[in-house]
Amino acid sequence: MNNIIIAEDHRLTAELLKRYLNNNFEQKIVSIASNGKILLSMLKQNIPDLLLLDLNMPEINGLKALRKIREQNKKIKIVVISAFNEQWIIKEAKQYGADLYFCKSIDFRKLLQIINKLEQNATDLPFAFT
Repeated sequence: MNNIIIAEDHRLTAELLKRYLNNNFEQKIVSIASNGKILLSMLKQNIPDLLLLDLNMPEINGLKALRKIREQNKKIKIVVISAFNEQWIIKEAKQYGADLYFCKSIDFRKLLQIINKLEQNATDLPFAFT
């Protein structure tokens, strides 16, 4: 995956994700969206291969953004990365079209392994990693 957008309102988390991905992949991080409104605006100009999407963001939350994105684009790989691990939220994310769901407590190495498998279109991945 060459282009990645990180949608995360916590600047430190977003920058750490960006730095870790840049150090471990030959990825190009397109940009960081600090809220759902900015994310939807970015997607009008630049379609990433992968979107790392937080759910708890200002302006437009991640679930609403996910639903809008999937109405317009089915090809973007969308990985939700959230602090929430409630089953109803995980089910909604899946229903709205997320490809994978990670709790933020996941180890970075595990995240990278799963993203690699997603990139290779692996079909044996569970939906949620909590």
